[in-house]
Amino acid sequence: MPARNVPVVGVWNADKLVHTGMYFALALLMLKSHWLPMSSLKYLLVVALVCIGFGASIEWLQEHCTADRHFDDLDIVANTLGVVLFLFAKRFVKLV
Repeated sequence: MPARNVPVVGVWNADKLVHTGMYFALALLMLKSHWLPMSSLKYLLVVALVCIGFGASIEWLQEHCTADRHFDDLDIVANTLGVVLFLFAKRFVKLV
């Protein structure tokens, strides 16, 4: 969806909150998929790096492969924050 068509939401930086929540969910779903037979700590590291790399790749593609979307480094920060929050939640709360 072109940025000009995105509705304005009354919450400050709602876009970044959505990025954070979506990457929290992405990390959770990747961890639940058990797609790599590895030890727990190594598996968590791979999941985190894949999620963060995916987010950075999407931002790069938006800049270089679309006419009306742009790279936003704060989106990468929000994506990474979502993954990090998941890792902390995984450590202290029984999520999966």
